[in-house]
Amino acid sequence: MLERLAHLIGGTMLLVGAFGIGWVLHRAFVLGDLPIGSPIAVITLVLSLGAIVVGQRLEQSWDPASVLPEEPTRDEGTEEDFDPEASPLGDAELEKYERDESR
Repeated sequence: MLERLAHLIGGTMLLVGAFGIGWVLHRAFVLGDLPIGSPIAVITLVLSLGAIVVGQRLEQSWDPASVLPEEPTRDEGTEEDFDPEASPLGDAELEKYERDESR
């Protein structure tokens, strides 16, 4: 549960950091009402970059193997695993496949 929370917070911090950088760039270059060297722009860029770094570290610490259940292992190539009734192939295609497999 703690890993999922860390992943959620990390992803949110990445998103907030990207929005912060985008906001400063939009105000500075598109609207032109915020000088790129102004204190608010510099502080926002520094905080946004910090949020991105922390968010990336939180996401990297998340190990999906610890949260997801293990898949059961099964032997590949065993004949009893195949169920012809569950196959999406029709009878003709199944016979063609069996002929090709016997070669």
